[in-house]
Amino acid sequence: MTEETEGRGETALPRETALPAEAESAAAVNPEAEGRIAVERFSYRLFIGYVSLNALVVLLAYSLLPLSQPVREVLGIIDGLNAAIFLVDFLIQLITSDNKMRYFFRAGGWLDLLGCLPLHPWFRFLRILRSIRLWRRLARTTPVEIRLAAHRRLAESSLFVVAGLVLLVVTAGSVALAAIEPRAAGATIRSGSDAIWFVFTTIATVGYGDTYPVTDAGRFVGVMLMIAGVSAFSVLTSYIASTFMSRGRNT
Repeated sequence: MTEETEGRGETALPRETALPAEAESAAAVNPEAEGRIAVERFSYRLFIGYVSLNALVVLLAYSLLPLSQPVREVLGIIDGLNAAIFLVDFLIQLITSDNKMRYFFRAGGWLDLLGCLPLHPWFRFLRILRSIRLWRRLARTTPVEIRLAAHRRLAESSLFVVAGLVLLVVTAGSVALAAIEPRAAGATIRSGSDAIWFVFTTIATVGYGDTYPVTDAGRFVGVMLMIAGVSAFSVLTSYIASTFMSRGRNT
């Protein structure tokens, strides 16, 4: 199957026929409008590409490294999270596709579905390879004008940037805590699920206090998580403000 054949299964943006008198104004508006679509597409594909990379690292570490049971539990939970993200992406691609049967059977949609099902973790490789091909084709086929317009609107991609950073912090922080804390005397983080729970509550700046690190290394990880959580919420607030300001200018 060629990449051109695969590309036909993707969602095509609807095009309206402009009247001759509107052609000049439409040409002036098109680059900016398409730039908005391009930055959304690029940032979303970049996020899915990062999830694919995260899934690859998790699978290799889980399969090849001699890890403790708490760390393996963390990697298993992260793999399930990656699979859920892949499933949402598959549903988005299927629902927005102009020809759903072609996308599923001819454009590799069935590979996307296999890659997100919890049948065997190694099925994730199907999604990883697909994400790499889709990203390369998107970068190759996007016109230069659209890329320039997308570059001017990079602030609108902050949502996916924050999502990618949160996934990175959750993975790294949970693995670190699961490797450090369970062996310490008086530890409250004894399992992989405890580590992930502490990471999420710390990033969200909630801090229930039911689990907490007792080692110096674990506390250092906790400090890094606090900084990451505050930074993520700052970027998210900036994204929301930028979105409202952009809508205000367009009305």
